[in-house]
Amino acid sequence: MSRPTRVLVVSESPPSLDPAHGNGATLILGKVLPRLDSATELDLVYYDDRPVGPERDVVDRCRTVRRLPTRPAPVALVGQVMTRLPKATWQRDTSAARDLIGALEVDADVVYLHGLHTFSLANRRRVPVVANEIDPLSVFWSQVAARAPAPQRLYYALQARRAARLEQVTGERVSAYVVVNREDALGLQQRLGRRVTAIPNGVEFPSAVRRDASGVQTDTVAFVGSLDYAPNIEAVERLISRVFPLVRRRHRDARLLIAGRKPAPALLDMRLEGIEVLGEVERVEDVFATSAVAVSPGLTGTGTKNTVIEALAAGCPVVASPEAARGLGENSPVVRAGSDEALASEIVALMLDPERRELVGAEGPRFVSQLPDWDEVAERFSALFSQAASHG
Repeated sequence: MSRPTRVLVVSESPPSLDPAHGNGATLILGKVLPRLDSATELDLVYYDDRPVGPERDVVDRCRTVRRLPTRPAPVALVGQVMTRLPKATWQRDTSAARDLIGALEVDADVVYLHGLHTFSLANRRRVPVVANEIDPLSVFWSQVAARAPAPQRLYYALQARRAARLEQVTGERVSAYVVVNREDALGLQQRLGRRVTAIPNGVEFPSAVRRDASGVQTDTVAFVGSLDYAPNIEAVERLISRVFPLVRRRHRDARLLIAGRKPAPALLDMRLEGIEVLGEVERVEDVFATSAVAVSPGLTGTGTKNTVIEALAAGCPVVASPEAARGLGENSPVVRAGSDEALASEIVALMLDPERRELVGAEGPRFVSQLPDWDEVAERFSALFSQAASHG
């Protein structure tokens, strides 16, 4: 009987499902680590960069759990003149981190680096390394820089260049390079000149969801997303200032619901006709269940938008920009529209055509049921770790 594969997991943040302090990257580890098969032994090192720790079932699954501090953000900002690393990467690239990982890898078969800001630790490893960037931050920061005002544009452009360099260097050092989205994987693969593996997020509701048409508010369009996340802030601004006025011009009774955690006070206090800001809600499924249409008009396109998948699973038709629909493939039932005018036209068309709305909505749960769940995602990671260890 062969011994288990020992994986040293290094995470840029605590593996957490916390709705207020977690994010997409922390969610992946929070879901995957407890589901890894018994042939995988885990030691976890995480950076203590937020007010929550790892999930209890993550801690229980690991042999050992250690935490590392990060450099304070102001120190890291000043330190940008002394490094070629992105700011958040340099916050984590400490001698304490390098010493701890060096000591722990002696007992490991594989080192798994979760998040770009751990990638500087890929240097001089003695065992195979699997690096998961989740979303390519060089692309993300380039997109943000392109639309930012002048002072911020220079900063984000610098972060994009540094991320691109770190991606290239890491690609030359590791056994496997992972991202979430297949389109992102293909783009990175071409740029890095090596294979990049796409492992998507799992879905929470793989079985069909029955939507009660009698409970749908036929004049309502919903946006759901974390309201402290820059791409979602940009999407809401576009929706309120440019898209929804066009919707109201065509359909005077249209209403817009905006739901998500950590809305800015100015957004909560906003009083515009036809717009209601719900803020954080207990169940996003309830918002989608009663809305005629869900909209995702974001212009920053990396990764896969979890809220788009949640809307599809709830049977709510989705109108999305091409960027927001990335990673779902051409066969998804998402109605894609690029311009403000096109987004508004598709939203109104679905509001006013109940038969089409029900047909499009019914395709969502069927599509989602074909996506991998978290157990399948964990199986793919287990296989990747085993393969990396065997080639080491």
